[in-house]
Amino acid sequence: MYSDEELLQLSGLQHFAFCRRQRALIHSKLLMMVLITYDVNTEDSAGRKRLRKIARQCVNYGQRVQCSVFECMLDPVQYRTLEAKLLSIMDMEKDSLRFYELGNNYEKRIKHYGAKHSYMPDSPLLL
Repeated sequence: MYSDEELLQLSGLQHFAFCRRQRALIHSKLLMMVLITYDVNTEDSAGRKRLRKIARQCVNYGQRVQCSVFECMLDPVQYRTLEAKLLSIMDMEKDSLRFYELGNNYEKRIKHYGAKHSYMPDSPLLL
């Protein structure tokens, strides 16, 4: 039904129910921005399949900002989980995967120029 990453701990639900600001402050201290880049060899069908699987995992955890670049707001458990998933998918002999840990003070480390408007991952999401 739900994966482990989609579930909140009970203490997190309690904080959210009784004090939304406190829950946000506690949670935000644990989150860090991780930039993930990958280059997958797609010369054969197995490579194209790996590319789709890696992209799908990255979409589950973050926002695509360029073709093979994702910005992800992760807590330490999510980070290690995603890293393990991606490493299990990639071919170490043919593919490349990079993780840049920008931390929770990432706003000062990112500059954006040109097309594609930037977004702030911790700002409210309007649907």
